[in-house]
Amino acid sequence: MSSIKSFIEKYTKKVMLKNGTEALLRPIKDTDDQLLYDLFSSCSYDTLFYRFMSSSIFINLKKGNTPFVMKVVRRFTQIDYKNQLSIIALIKENNKERIVSEGMYVLTGSDRAEVGALTGDKWQRQGLATNIGTFLMEIAKTKGVKMFEGEILLTNFKLINLMKALKIKYNKVISHGTLHFEIDLNEPFYE
Repeated sequence: MSSIKSFIEKYTKKVMLKNGTEALLRPIKDTDDQLLYDLFSSCSYDTLFYRFMSSSIFINLKKGNTPFVMKVVRRFTQIDYKNQLSIIALIKENNKERIVSEGMYVLTGSDRAEVGALTGDKWQRQGLATNIGTFLMEIAKTKGVKMFEGEILLTNFKLINLMKALKIKYNKVISHGTLHFEIDLNEPFYE
């Protein structure tokens, strides 16, 4: 257990958002269920749909704290920090901590990982996806991950435009309404 605590401490850092708010980036803990549930509950249909590529999480969130929703939440919070890693962004609001963004990778092979992220609607366009994505790539490299991959729906213009604006170098294949991307972590992340 202490190795997890030291891992979390090692990979914790503060970042300043575009709006001047300070956010704390750190690996998620198994005690963050409620905070992550609150983030998901605050998100619009589109934000959840583009993260999960399904409407089921949104529909179930409208029913409240259902077993299905908690199963999804625990998929993010109950991780081993070796095969899966989720980085969250915490802010203080009204003297309470809130998760406003999360990014996660899951190993799909010995040196490959699938990556995904979500930022709460109110906190989009503040640099969170960039900060979390870069942090995840840096951590993954130290763990021997050489390639990030993922799927983006072609209608997710915000994310596609963000990747273009940041000049992230990636290979892509477009098929059946999705863009499959691969980012080589041994190369500079940005052009």
